[in-house]
Amino acid sequence: MLAAAEVNEDRSLGGQPESASMILIARARHAVRGGVQALHRGDDETLPSWATSSLPDTHIALVNDVRQAMDWPTLHRMLGPHRHLLSSPDLRRSIEALTALYPMHSAPTILLGLLDEIDQAGVEETFRRQQEVHDRRTLVSAWLATPTWTKDRDFYLAHAESLTSEEAVQLLASSDDAAARQHLAMLHLIRAMPLDAVYVLVQDTGVAEEAVFDAIESGDLRRAEAIAFAAPNLRNRPTTWGLLAAVLQLVQLQPEIAYQIGHEVAGQANVTQRRAHAIRLRALRAHDPNLPGLNELIDTLEPEIADQG
Repeated sequence: MLAAAEVNEDRSLGGQPESASMILIARARHAVRGGVQALHRGDDETLPSWATSSLPDTHIALVNDVRQAMDWPTLHRMLGPHRHLLSSPDLRRSIEALTALYPMHSAPTILLGLLDEIDQAGVEETFRRQQEVHDRRTLVSAWLATPTWTKDRDFYLAHAESLTSEEAVQLLASSDDAAARQHLAMLHLIRAMPLDAVYVLVQDTGVAEEAVFDAIESGDLRRAEAIAFAAPNLRNRPTTWGLLAAVLQLVQLQPEIAYQIGHEVAGQANVTQRRAHAIRLRALRAHDPNLPGLNELIDTLEPEIADQG
């Protein structure tokens, strides 16, 4: 009972890495469960359920099926023979026990989440929702995988309603993939610009640069940030990229970083570029006079008299 209490909670053990701690805890739980079974203490309610729950072969088979499924259609087919079990309290107890006994395995956790949804919405509605999620992921992945911008645009036009849905936007926002971030930014721009203009912008660095300048001068810094993600080739224009990065650091309330970037831009740009950037920032100030640090950034980029020769 003391051993069971010691490893009942997931936690770090003696400074071990999380993965090593989980392995040690899992081994300890198996040892405790073995002792419980040997002593025929399976009905002892003072012990954790992972130590006492029975694990029928049908429940274990279901978890093994889930482990082999790579997508929802496959999982759906595998769940078919076990459909009658999915609302069973006995199955939930087994899955909760397996989740504790095999914390490094994803299948029990996936199945437990599915059972939670089934408890709330029922089997049929849960299956329908899972199919919708699968279809949405497939659609978004296909969009990101288009080989050319022309095909990318055509795909968007064919599926615009689905790709602009809140669920699709959230799916893109949850990804760390560069293509996902780029397309999320494009969706933001499409709401404010003609579609063809957005697709020109992502391909033509000069057009993207002018769009950034216009966004800054108009005080639309959300659009400026979206352009940065939609047209990553702007990095090839270091003074423009630096100006944009400095302004966005001000938005993030990081003026010191903004000034540092501003000094770097001032060192790279010629007098004409510095004067133009300062003019753009003064236009931004007319729209957002209270942006913290903006005046100092203007002073950083403004050419000094000596610089003007």
